Amino acid sequence: MSAIARGGADHNGRHTGRGRVSRIPADLGKQTGSDLFHSFGQFSILSGESATFSGPDSVSNITSRVTGGDISQTDGLLRSEIPGADMWLLNPAGVMFGAEASLDIGASLSGIWI
Repeated sequence: MSAIARGGADHNGRHTGRGRVSRIPADLGKQTGSDLFHSFGQFSILSGESATFSGPDSVSNITSRVTGGDISQTDGLLRSEIPGADMWLLNPAGVMFGAEASLDIGASLSGIWI
């Protein structure tokens, strides 16, 4: 598989552990109204890899938080298959995009570190 969105779901619905994924469907997160929430222990995409978020057309916001303490480094393709959905990537350690990073979001992307 392509992306390094290191995760599986724990009993609280947070994605934890390690495993390569290239598709991140809505059922790995939680949808509330038009908002789709994901939680990752780590989230990075290596050069030549991709991570694709998918879900129903009713989603207008994809919010992904990263809780593991490492910077989210994107050097590959970050994509959403949800038409018009804005994407939020929240990581207190930081969100970085390298020279080889590319986005196929169809709306806007905000990377936030707090």
